[in-house]
Amino acid sequence: MGVCLETDVFYRFLTHRQDPSTAESHTQNTAVTRAFLNAARSFYSDGYDVFVDGVIGPWWLDTIREVLPVFQYALLHADLATVLQRTTQRANTKQASANPELVRTMHGQFEAVINDGAEAIDTAEKTPEQVFEEFLVRQARGDFDC
Repeated sequence: MGVCLETDVFYRFLTHRQDPSTAESHTQNTAVTRAFLNAARSFYSDGYDVFVDGVIGPWWLDTIREVLPVFQYALLHADLATVLQRTTQRANTKQASANPELVRTMHGQFEAVINDGAEAIDTAEKTPEQVFEEFLVRQARGDFDC
């Protein structure tokens, strides 16, 4: 049995949501992160395989460790041109993060942790099925254990 928690859904629960990309939203983002992590822990303790889907930067790893006793962190990544193209394709969603300037900044942050040795799957030229196949192979090797 499995469950996929989409982190963006948790922001919809907020009645006075702040743009999560701003410095002022740190307290809100921490609360949302803890909420989806606690939901993940609850499903996991009931026997589910849990996949948390969202933009979860490595700056959240300490918070994840506080809430989840066991987890794997798989960073899905692509080159900047591909990410910007994908951003343009979803720009009509009115999503604050679908902003090329913000995407460039966040891409640089993810690049930095990859350069420091974080495990990543390059998604630029792969279908979702191919990404999942690579994830399963690398998961079995323990590449994403934290």
